[in-house]
Amino acid sequence: MAKDSHLRGAHAAIAEIYRRSGHNDWAAVEGDRERRLPEPACENPASRGDSAGFECDFLAGRFSEIVSRRASGPESCYWSALAYGELALDAFHHLTALPRSPEVHELMAEALIDRGNYHGAVDEWNQALKLGPGDPRLQRGLAHALWLDNDSGKAEPLLRRLVQGPAVR
Repeated sequence: MAKDSHLRGAHAAIAEIYRRSGHNDWAAVEGDRERRLPEPACENPASRGDSAGFECDFLAGRFSEIVSRRASGPESCYWSALAYGELALDAFHHLTALPRSPEVHELMAEALIDRGNYHGAVDEWNQALKLGPGDPRLQRGLAHALWLDNDSGKAEPLLRRLVQGPAVR
């Protein structure tokens, strides 16, 4: 931000971090900075070759185009990272359309853990176990998510059963 405070989306991302950490006043300042950014000149074909081209392609939803280019500077890397994120969200959307399976719930649980949503991950692991009861790999995933969610009361007996092996289950 110190190098380029005109990078669209950066102020909004910082505002979200501030909101999550309870600094709504700081979030409001960053949100205001984001709203005051000038619109990109996407109608100008000359801008397609520079960093504004990345932004214009992103705003138009041309994510595959962005990631197929060679990102060479900080701005193009920024837009490439955002485009990869959008493509990942699209892939997850397609996953949710697949028939229910333990593997889909497992993947969703791992994604939720990566985002710090441990409670949501516990729910996904429980859904996976409904479809694949007794699967030790799914039970380990649930135990891990419970531990991350600070629910050691539920994680401990599950871990004890896993350590003792199949004869005790």
